[in-house]
Amino acid sequence: MPRRVDPTGRRTEILQATVAVLAEKGPRRLSLGAVAARMGGSSTLVTHYIRSRQELLDSLVDLVDWWRDELATLEVESSDPQERLRRVLEWLLPLDEHSFVQEQARINLLGEPDARLRTRPAFEAWDRYMRRVVGDHLRGLVPDNRLEPTVELLRVITNGVCISAVEHPNQWPRERQIAVIDHVLALLNLDSPTSGSD
Repeated sequence: MPRRVDPTGRRTEILQATVAVLAEKGPRRLSLGAVAARMGGSSTLVTHYIRSRQELLDSLVDLVDWWRDELATLEVESSDPQERLRRVLEWLLPLDEHSFVQEQARINLLGEPDARLRTRPAFEAWDRYMRRVVGDHLRGLVPDNRLEPTVELLRVITNGVCISAVEHPNQWPRERQIAVIDHVLALLNLDSPTSGSD
């Protein structure tokens, strides 16, 4: 009797393997076969669910679903708005192996574009989601007229730390990444309550 496979679980495995292949080999070496090999099987492991390299890349938009689950865990751990913002900013950094691999895949995808593949939808979905999350956590901590520029500042800083940590992992251990976030939050002076305008 054939083993029953959960389609949602299998697609998640395919997505995880796609991220790992992108992190290790970059987009030019991304293939259905490489993803299947990463999963420890033949290409039919993948082709039953995904039919092309482009579809593999399109599925990366689904990372947002993982992130929602990860953030939901962070949300319940603190009710203090400043602490919740700090946790979100830490979550944006490659502080552990899982997040490092995701960032390495993202940077490889940016740094080694393949003209035959459409990658913008995934990047745009990721960026919209991250900006919205940071904005939601900043709301009430900065005046409304400073909300957008502060979101921009925090995205630029977290992106910069991510790129630095992937390029030079030995120079950017967890402690150094967190120290940058702590310093930026101190400079923003979020300790004082805000009224919504300057």
